[in-house]
Amino acid sequence: MYKKYLLVFSTILIHTLMNAQTADLIIFNGDVYTMDKQNLHATAIAVKGENILAVGSDPEILQLARESTQLIDAGKNFVMPGFIEGHGHFFSLGEAGKMLRLEEAKSWNDIIDSVRTRVSKVKPGEWIVGRGWHQEKWEKAPDRVFAGFPYHDALSMISPDNPVMLKHASGHLVFVNQKAMDICGIDQNTKVPEGGSILKDGKNRITGVFNENAMDLITRVIERSKSEGEAQGNYWLSCVEEAQNQCLKYGVTSFHDAASTVAEMQQYESLAEKNALKTRLWVMAYDAPQNLRTYFAKEKDQTISRYFNAGGVKAFIDGALGSYGALFTEPYTDNPTVYGQLVTSESTLQELADICLEFDRQLCTHAIGDRGNRIVLDVYASRLDQKDRRWRIEHAQHLKKEDISRFSSLGIIAAMQPIHCTSDAPFVEKRLGKERAESGAYLWRTLQDHGTRLNFGTDTPIEPVDPIKNIYAAVTRKPSPEGTAFYPDQKVSREEALYLYTMGNAYSVFEEDIKGSLYPGKLADIVIIDRNLIECSEKELFGAKVTHTIVGGQLLFVDPAR
Repeated sequence: MYKKYLLVFSTILIHTLMNAQTADLIIFNGDVYTMDKQNLHATAIAVKGENILAVGSDPEILQLARESTQLIDAGKNFVMPGFIEGHGHFFSLGEAGKMLRLEEAKSWNDIIDSVRTRVSKVKPGEWIVGRGWHQEKWEKAPDRVFAGFPYHDALSMISPDNPVMLKHASGHLVFVNQKAMDICGIDQNTKVPEGGSILKDGKNRITGVFNENAMDLITRVIERSKSEGEAQGNYWLSCVEEAQNQCLKYGVTSFHDAASTVAEMQQYESLAEKNALKTRLWVMAYDAPQNLRTYFAKEKDQTISRYFNAGGVKAFIDGALGSYGALFTEPYTDNPTVYGQLVTSESTLQELADICLEFDRQLCTHAIGDRGNRIVLDVYASRLDQKDRRWRIEHAQHLKKEDISRFSSLGIIAAMQPIHCTSDAPFVEKRLGKERAESGAYLWRTLQDHGTRLNFGTDTPIEPVDPIKNIYAAVTRKPSPEGTAFYPDQKVSREEALYLYTMGNAYSVFEEDIKGSLYPGKLADIVIIDRNLIECSEKELFGAKVTHTIVGGQLLFVDPAR
C-alpha cells in the first residue's frame, strides 16, 4: 500500500514539476533583442502566466511547449521588450481623437474652415474643442496679428452660437472665440491668474490668446460642463479605452502619465482593481498639496497593482517655447521684451518637494527654458539627500552650460522627448538665435556623456505616441528621411535609443527589476516589429511598424494587415 501511495505521489510530483516548466506562450523564429547585456540575442521566448519563463534558441524553448501552449511564429522579425512611454498624457491621448485635429493646418484660414465645418454639424451652444495648431508652421501669416498671433474676429464671426477653444500644439496656450469668453465671464477687466497671461493689444483689446495659468479661466468651465449628467463616466471610459488601443497599436506596454488629479488616479485605481487596464500606468499626481498629502497618506503603498503605480508628483515651473512661455535668463530673440513665464512659485515647488520626501515619491517638474531648469535644479539641490530618489526634470530642453553637470551630480533624470526637437527645429533659432540653439537646445548626447540618466518619451498627444518615430528623431535629429538634421552632434546611437525607451525608462521609475528587458522572471511585455531596428536603413527605420503587442503574456494587438 505504501509503495502504491508513493508511486501516486511521485507521479503527481513529476507532472507538477513538468507543468511548472511548460509555457503558456512561446514566441519562436524571431530576431530577439533582449536588452539583457549578458544574453543580448536569442530566437525564442517562453512565457508562463504574466512573466518570462525562459529566453534562448528555438530548440531549447520549444521543448517547453504543451498542447495548450499558444505559439507565435515571429517570422524572423525583430522581437524586443515592450516600449515604455516616458512622458505622456494618457487620458488626453484618448480624448484627442474626439477633438478637432489641427496639426496639418497650413494657415489660419485652414483653421477657420475646419471650425466652420464643425459648426455646421453641432447644436447651438455646444463647445467646439480642437488642438494641435502652431502659428510657426503656417505657410502664410494671418492678415492681422498681434505678438505673432491672430485676432479672434474671424473665428467669432463663423461661430457666433458655439463657444470655441483651440489648444496650441504645445499644450500651454489656448485660442478662444467671443462666445467662449462670454460664457466664461471674461472681459478686459478680468483678473489674470498668477503665472498666466491674457494677450491684449495696445488698445487693451483681448486677442483670444490665453497663456499658461490663464487657460484655467476657460478649461474649468469646459470641465464643469463635461461633468454634468450621467454621460461623463462613459465619456471618460471611452477616452481611456481609446488611449489603450493607441498604445497597443504602437507597442507601448507601459506609460508614464504626466499629470493626473487625485480623482483621476482613483478612477485608474478602480480600473486596475477590476483588471480593466491593458497598459501599465505609472502616474505623476497633479493636484493641490493638501489633496496630495491626503491621498498619499491613505495609499502608503504606491503600487496598487502591476497596472497602476502612483509613484510621482508633477509640477510645472514654466511654459513652452512655441508659446513664449518657456522661462529664460535672456529674452526671446524674436520677442525681446519677453523672458517667459514662471507658472509655479519656488515656495510651492519646495512644498511639493517636501511632500515627495515625506511620502517617498519622485518629484517630476516640467522645465523647458534655461532659467526654468536652473530654478528647479536649485530647489532640488536644497532638498535632495544621499538617498537614491531619482527625481526628474521633464523636458530639460534648454540649458546653460554651467547647469549640465548638475543633473548627474544631483542624480536627477532628464526626461526628454526627442521628437520635440525635430518638431520645434523650424523655429528654435528664430526664438533663441543660433548661439543659444546650438549650445543649449535638446542636449541628449551632452547630458548622457556627463553621466546623466535619460528618459525618452513623446509628450503625447502633443506629439504622436509612436515610439519608432521618436527613436528616429533621437538617432537622426531629423523629422523625416528627407528632412534636415538639427545640430546632429547631439544624436544618440540606435542601441542607446532602444535602451532608453525600455530599460532607461524602467530605471527612471524604479522598475528596472520587473520590466525593460527580456529576462526570466520579468514581466512578459513584448513587441514584434517588422524589421530590425538596429540594422535597417534610416528610411526603413522611419517606416517600421509594430506587428504584435503582448502585455503580461497576453497577445493584445496584431496588425490587421498581417
